[in-house]
Amino acid sequence: MLLRILTIMTLWLAMGVAAKAQQPAAAAPVAAMAEPDTTASHDGEWRVSLLTCSPGHEIYELEGHSGLRLVNQQRGVDVVVNWGLFDFASPGFVYRFVKGETDYMAGAAPSDRFFSMYAADGREVTEQILALTPQQSQRVVELVEDNLRPENRTYRYNYVADNCATRPLAVVERALSDTITLGAPEEAIAHAAGFREAMRYYHRNYPWYQFGIDLALGSTIDRPEARRAMTFSPVALQQMLEGATLPSGGSVVASTNVIVEGRDGGVSAPPTPWYLSPLAAGWLLLVITVGVTIFDLITGRLSRGYDAALFTIFGLAGCLITFLVFFSVHGPASPNWLLLWLNPLCLLPLLLIWTKGGRRLLMWWQMINFVALIGMCVVWIAGIQACNSAFIPLIISDGVRSLFFIFYSRCSTAQSRLRHPMVYRSPAHTAYSAR
Repeated sequence: MLLRILTIMTLWLAMGVAAKAQQPAAAAPVAAMAEPDTTASHDGEWRVSLLTCSPGHEIYELEGHSGLRLVNQQRGVDVVVNWGLFDFASPGFVYRFVKGETDYMAGAAPSDRFFSMYAADGREVTEQILALTPQQSQRVVELVEDNLRPENRTYRYNYVADNCATRPLAVVERALSDTITLGAPEEAIAHAAGFREAMRYYHRNYPWYQFGIDLALGSTIDRPEARRAMTFSPVALQQMLEGATLPSGGSVVASTNVIVEGRDGGVSAPPTPWYLSPLAAGWLLLVITVGVTIFDLITGRLSRGYDAALFTIFGLAGCLITFLVFFSVHGPASPNWLLLWLNPLCLLPLLLIWTKGGRRLLMWWQMINFVALIGMCVVWIAGIQACNSAFIPLIISDGVRSLFFIFYSRCSTAQSRLRHPMVYRSPAHTAYSAR
């Protein structure tokens, strides 16, 4: 179960932290997207639309995807520009992704190709035609052209601040030379206290993915955010744009059309059965831990192998969190108060539990570890960083084995003193013995 936790975390980092993570909403390999000529022309008027693709079943598709549709009927141009492209074959892509050096690109493709790709996946595509003047639409096209230049098309992706949804909005607002007053998203997002709460709503059918996010991302995503910040989600951006107003007071959206009909019920995965959730796995681990501890109490032994395995998993998770906090450039990864619980020092039992001298040193670390666990609980109760419900049985398992190790070590020391009482030797006797 704990190995699965680490696997989920690694997949999450490699596919998009974070940092969520960072998450490429419906990103596609660069090679799959052609780049037609979108050279701006003052011959004919441009129509600018925001396209929103409904959520998919992959973890990087759970908030949907956004793009700008540019149409000039006189010139026969109809293309979709999106900012969710990446080159997985580029050297060191996975390492740079985990480190947070995540470079994404803008690209364009014929609209019919874009629509057919989502139709094949059974995902709905909604078009919101924007109520822009011809001059404003022309300005959008010019900004997009400049963004598609080889020297400008690459940008540093950020899951919650700079992604495939925030970029189109920024282009439109630059064309307007003003800020759009956005409407309200659906109620669950409108009342979200921060990014983490919004993520949990979108990931409600993917608890293992959210578990990985809650491990890897720190207290930054728990801070209260303005409603505008929720535009990190393409689905939320679509909802907020529907009730948005221009600086002049008119509606931003002239009309809304469904271009591609989605599959009934959507394509997201059904809810994960409770018995396959991280919470169920955590409580199962706690039951096993309590059983092992009772067995040790009855037999008077220490299950060194179990402790070595348990704390090694905690330690490996701690190494990953330490890397994200101190060595990566993922903004949402730091600060992460989980380091009080999961850190590289959790690997000490693997090294020290096998020898008597090592166990004496380990007892002191377990005392510090238990105090740190209490500190972690205080952080959660104080609301400094949100707690995934599956963390509760895991941290109890950690605490149970820490307390038992301290108890076992103290009892072993007391028994050793009873078996080998100290004998007082006078200085004279000592001097005689020294001869």
